[in-house]
Amino acid sequence: MKLYSKIFQKNILKSNTNSEFILSLNGLEVTILSTRVRFFNQKEQLVFSSELDFIEEDDFTKTYVGKFADGSKFRFIQPQELSMSNLRQEFDCEGAFSIASIDPQGFAIHFLLVKSPTVTLEVEGKDKKDQIYKLVDASVMAFNTGLYAQSIEFIKRIVELDPNWKISATHPKAKNISDIIDFFQKK
Repeated sequence: MKLYSKIFQKNILKSNTNSEFILSLNGLEVTILSTRVRFFNQKEQLVFSSELDFIEEDDFTKTYVGKFADGSKFRFIQPQELSMSNLRQEFDCEGAFSIASIDPQGFAIHFLLVKSPTVTLEVEGKDKKDQIYKLVDASVMAFNTGLYAQSIEFIKRIVELDPNWKISATHPKAKNISDIIDFFQKK
């Protein structure tokens, strides 16, 4: 069965030629294997291919590293079953993946795998505040479910995006993040 990439969300803090290229992969046929991702145009010509090196796996995602034609690296992220079931409840899709810069302050473009290239989706763009709020929610959720290492990783990303906590402090769960940091400092 042929599957096509459809962007449903994009987070671009730093636009560059690689993020623009990833945006151009929208609507193309895609083949994902455990060690390679390939995109084909309507004439079934190869547009982009990269080997994927497995990096890590957690309860939410599997992460790989690939390379652009210029040799620069990117993260290729696939949701695990819990995250995927949430996406399937919201969208009619067969799978999903994200392509993101190695730099967490760069870009992340999120795709669904759909059966038809003509599927139309409203693309949601996330600004810095949206990303920080999402990370705050994810950190609190991870902490509350005992995924302490993941919670810390989310907090590290929050600090990278918002070192002075000007945006984070406006989130309704900001106190929870402070409590989590205090919890780990006391250990």
